[in-house]
Formats: sequence, C-alpha cells, structure tokens
Amino acid sequence: MESQQLVSWANAIPLVTLLGVVFGAGIAFAELRAVRRELHAHHEADEKRFKKLEDDFESSISELKKDVQASSTDQGRRIGNLEAEQRAFSKVDDVRREFSGRHTTSRDEG
Repeated sequence: MESQQLVSWANAIPLVTLLGVVFGAGIAFAELRAVRRELHAHHEADEKRFKKLEDDFESSISELKKDVQASSTDQGRRIGNLEAEQRAFSKVDDVRREFSGRHTTSRDEG
C-alpha cells in the first residue's frame, strides 16, 4: 500500500515543475558560490590594502620619530653652543674688569 501512495504522490507532481525547482535551486546555489568567491576576493584585497596602510603608518611614525630625535639633538647642540658663547663672553667681561680695575658691586648689578 505504501508503494501505491508513493507512486500516486510522485504522479501528482508534474515533472516540469520538479525539473524547474531543481534547476532553480542549482542556479541559486551557483550564484551563492559566485557571491561567496567575490566576497572572499574583496576580503583578501581589503586585507592587502589594510596591511599596506599599516606599513605606511608605521614607516611614517618611524620617520617622525627620527625627525623629532634629530630636531631634539640639533636643539640641544644649539643650546650648548649658546651656553658656550655666553661663558666665553662672561670670561671676556671678567678679563675686562680685571684690566680696568672696575669690579661690579651689588648696586651695579641691580
């Protein structure tokens, strides 16, 4: 009896409808795979772009650090030179005072 019900159920579905459903499912599955491949390709491209941006950012930061270090070193050198000049002028003033016989007092400094 079951076999008769199975046969009658199979006969109730038109063959064209069954083929249409199977064909439609195959097309949908193929489209889904194509979209998945495309998304995967976009993901890989985005990963490459992100890695390039990250590398560019790190190299920019490295260059900025070098520039700041060089600027700091240069500024320290300039300050050192100014201090050396100030000491040299101070020694010249001391020698002048010694030769002139004039010594500063607290009243001269104020």
